[in-house]
Amino acid sequence: MINARRMLQKKWNLRAASLYPKKSRAAKPPPLDIETIAQQASESAQPKASEQPDATPPPGPGSTPHSALGNVFELVIMDEFRPNPDVPRAAGGATPQFAQVFASYGGARVTSVMRLRAGDEGQKTQFGKIIGTHERIKKYTNGQEGSLPDDKGMIAFSEQLFDTLFQDDVRRLYDEARTLQGRKLDFIFTSMIPWIAEKPWEFAYDPGRNCDLATEEMRFSRNVLTSIPADQINPGAGPLRILVASAQPVGYGRLSIEQEEAVIRSGFEPLIAAGLVTVTTLARATPTKLHGHLSNGKFDVVHFIGHGTYDVARGEGVLVFVNEQGQEYKLGERSVREIFCSRNLSLVFLNACETRAGGRADFNKGVAQSLVAHGLPAVVANQYSVLDSSATSFAQHFYWSLAQGNSLGESAREARIAVNYSLHGEPIDWAIPVLYARDSSLVLCEPPATRSFVPETRVRSDERRATEKYNVCVAVWDMDNVFPELDGTLRQMNAAQEEFGFELVRQSVPLGVWDLRQGEEKLLWAERLANRLRGMPVELEVDVLASITRHPMRDNEWVNIYGWWPDDRDPPILIQSVAGFDQLAPAGPETDRVTANEMVGNLAGFYGSLNGHQAGSKKFPLFFNEEREFEHLVARKQFDKNCRKKLEGLGAKLDALETLLDVFP
Repeated sequence: MINARRMLQKKWNLRAASLYPKKSRAAKPPPLDIETIAQQASESAQPKASEQPDATPPPGPGSTPHSALGNVFELVIMDEFRPNPDVPRAAGGATPQFAQVFASYGGARVTSVMRLRAGDEGQKTQFGKIIGTHERIKKYTNGQEGSLPDDKGMIAFSEQLFDTLFQDDVRRLYDEARTLQGRKLDFIFTSMIPWIAEKPWEFAYDPGRNCDLATEEMRFSRNVLTSIPADQINPGAGPLRILVASAQPVGYGRLSIEQEEAVIRSGFEPLIAAGLVTVTTLARATPTKLHGHLSNGKFDVVHFIGHGTYDVARGEGVLVFVNEQGQEYKLGERSVREIFCSRNLSLVFLNACETRAGGRADFNKGVAQSLVAHGLPAVVANQYSVLDSSATSFAQHFYWSLAQGNSLGESAREARIAVNYSLHGEPIDWAIPVLYARDSSLVLCEPPATRSFVPETRVRSDERRATEKYNVCVAVWDMDNVFPELDGTLRQMNAAQEEFGFELVRQSVPLGVWDLRQGEEKLLWAERLANRLRGMPVELEVDVLASITRHPMRDNEWVNIYGWWPDDRDPPILIQSVAGFDQLAPAGPETDRVTANEMVGNLAGFYGSLNGHQAGSKKFPLFFNEEREFEHLVARKQFDKNCRKKLEGLGAKLDALETLLDVFP
């Protein structure tokens, strides 16, 4: 890797030749007016004097007045910069050739010039590569095509982001700040240019120090340009009061409100048990219900689970709610901010895709940016689609850190670290959440008398470990959250025998495991899922991971299969599809019997090296039910003589499998 100092010196030596065309050297452009630019940035980013509140309450415990902070590095990408004022501004929506970059730290203020597009005489920029990788990541996370860049490609992308932000005097000031502050540095990024603001700067990687800015080195946050003061928040004692509003169908819309709320609360269980948060759930959130809950002002945080997007036709970001009939209902950014703003909220956490997206003409028309621009102190949003398990892990650690009296910026950093070392997410998930904050040093909670340990991100039940006495531990994963009483079903199966111990786990379906051929039904591809989950049994400390899904499934040879296991027990992954059986209720005696039947069939195939067949008795657990007969699915099963003979070598396993078939008469 090229030494950072040599790279910096080389850039300084080539600055004049790279930024300005050679033909203009005789008429040297006027120097940048640093004071004017600094004043412009300050006036754009701060509220007008007439809009300042009459009095500022004293800072709460553990907080520091923003004006006294010496560890804040602010970087603002300004509007178009013209080295030659005689050259007219870019017209017709064309990308200007240069932008001004303003940076401040510890009273020092500097500027540099950022090249946005190639010059007429061959001067190059990194933006072509940055945009290409950014679009590739968006397509992959949206399930459209392709794959993520490999490790080498992601490092190159991250270094391109860093080198683009930190140039010339800005780089010198950054190096000075890092030398003085080390890792205790709040980095605040703001862009007046919408398409630049859209890029994932959280991935920036400092090659000279071999570190990601947003995890190892700095507390990375974003801000917006606005003239509206932020709501004043005083840190409170006690747990964070969180309203969790869900506006997405859980369990294919088959669950009751009570069952759906139980699924929603499950991601907050470690925090609730530790006394760090209190959670009120709002399933199937309509705008009216959410408005009603917020109008009393008794919540610190709103955690919204749903969908978001940027509506190009409307020119604004939208959140997708449901209406009274349970149908999709889109709400534009104006209505969203009217519901959320001025409610004494400290934070809104948007666990929804594309909630950070903004318009090319007005980036503050995005949902997250609009909320912050109109007074909310802080918003967390996603810049790509993110796995549920990663979003849950980020939220758990973020809220835990806030409840310990840490700042918004420090809490975001701790959460990114936790997601980054997680084994059950995508390698980019740690940088997908974006923190927008007026003041990233803001503290929402008074530090407790006794600080608690970092919560372990659970992919299995906290009840550990009732299955240790069994010879074979089987983790059971309800992929679509459609069986809310599955935990109770597994406990009955455990009580009936002593060979197989079943325990419920929670995780997310990885990306890249679908057959997405255009014009055809979306199918779960078994081999792809099994390969992506190859390391999960080790992380879960189990022998087998058994998955249940309502999605139709295929493997490398067959389409619309409903049971899969590897031929050689590697990886130890079993997958069962109940697609096409819409009569199957989320819970009840029939559902319990189906769970036992299918689990026995998969385990018999896995340990006995058997395949499904159409000959013989239909009562055999591995009978290939090609016609999808519901009566066969729910019927009591048993092994015939031929099958028992093939399975006799399993010994105690066979006895346990036969016992499981009789648990639910």
